[in-house]
Amino acid sequence: MKNKINLVLVLAILSVLSIVSVNAVTLISPANSATVSGTYILNATNTSLPYMVNCTFYAKSSLTANSSWTSLGTFTNLTDNPLRINGTFASTGLEDANNYFFNATCRNISNSVSSAASTETIIVDNTVPTAPSSLTPTSDTDGTVSFSATVTGRETTSCVLYFSGTNPGNPSYTMTHSGATCTYDSLSMPEQSYQYYVRASDETNTTNSATTTLNVDVHTSAGAGTVIAQQQATQEQIIAQEQAEQQRNTILIIIGVIVGLVVLYIIVNRWNKFS
Repeated sequence: MKNKINLVLVLAILSVLSIVSVNAVTLISPANSATVSGTYILNATNTSLPYMVNCTFYAKSSLTANSSWTSLGTFTNLTDNPLRINGTFASTGLEDANNYFFNATCRNISNSVSSAASTETIIVDNTVPTAPSSLTPTSDTDGTVSFSATVTGRETTSCVLYFSGTNPGNPSYTMTHSGATCTYDSLSMPEQSYQYYVRASDETNTTNSATTTLNVDVHTSAGAGTVIAQQQATQEQIIAQEQAEQQRNTILIIIGVIVGLVVLYIIVNRWNKFS
């Protein structure tokens, strides 16, 4: 009878513990500042009762399409240690980036939930970015240039535009990355021949495109039209000035002739009076 009472007491205590205890969940793997690649084992532990039933692991990175918490899978309890849950996932399902955060959200036998998250960024590194391609432009006629390159979006988190040798003010410019394209808009460039390339990055690895030649020449095509118009306007102004000068000279000649005739008249008149 006494043994039965003790058993009931133990069960009651365990029942109370299962209701009031708070999970002390810790995310063990990946650890803060870790690098994740390939097939990776996730691990969360609970340092106190009650036992965990399952954990769902999540990851997110503001530099990728996984910018909000993305589930990596829900994994059940291990039979050898009910305070530890492991889960294996293919990290290639995540885009490469250097600012991931991971989270483990676990449920215990009393159906209460507790979470733990990494507090420092984690690197996911499975690929090297494919070299950017389809660089534009190769020519410009107005001196205001917008650049574009095609990249593999899921392998790229950022791009930089570089100039080899002659540059329009700086040797490099940070581009805007969106999906499969990197762009840089409205760069003012003097007439010159430039060599440039684009570097794609996943914040761990980088790959350069081939170098492209850009010729900025405002005396061709549309630029030539602008220059011709300016030249015509200047020529018309010169002609107008010359015509005004000719008119002024003609008026001065006429006035001179009239004055000369008046003076001659006066002289003749006086001569007649004295003769």
